Amino acid sequence: MWVWSGGLLLALAVLTAACITYERGREQLIRFETELARARSELKPSAPAASTAPLDFTQSIGPPLNAVQVVQELQRASSTTGVLLVSVQAQERAASLDQLGRLELTVTLRGAYAGTKLVLKQVLERYGNIGVQRLRMRRAQAPTDIETSVTLSVWSKPLEAAKER
Repeated sequence: MWVWSGGLLLALAVLTAACITYERGREQLIRFETELARARSELKPSAPAASTAPLDFTQSIGPPLNAVQVVQELQRASSTTGVLLVSVQAQERAASLDQLGRLELTVTLRGAYAGTKLVLKQVLERYGNIGVQRLRMRRAQAPTDIETSVTLSVWSKPLEAAKER
C-alpha cells in the first residue's frame, strides 16, 4: 500500500511541476507578444521600393544613340560571329515635348542561326534603349545559313525630359 501511495504522490508532484512549467511558459509567451506588438507600433512604415525608382520611366532611358553608333556595333558583333551584315535602312522620328524619339533600323543579316542570335544579343545588351519590333527568319541559299530581317527601335527621351537632366 505504501508503494501505491508513494507512486500516487510522485505522479501528483510531476503533474504539479508540469502545470507550473506550462503557466510560466504561457506568461512568457504573453509577455513576448506584448513586446512584439509594442515594437511593431513603434516602427515607422518604410518607404515603398517604388519611391526609390525614378517617377518617370524616361529618366531610365540612356543617352541618345544615332544610327552610326548602332550600325558600328552591329558590324563589330557580326565580324566576331561570322555573320554578314547585308543591309541597314534607317528611319527617324524626332523626339517632341511629349513623345519619345524613335530611330527605326531595319537590318538584314545572313549567317548561322547561333551567330545571328549572338549578334542581336550583344547589341541589345550593349544598349538598353533598343527594342526588337519585328523579327523574321528564313532559310538562305546556303543550307546552314538563315536570312534574318529585324527591325530595331532605338528610343530617346522626349525633349522635356532631356532638358530636366
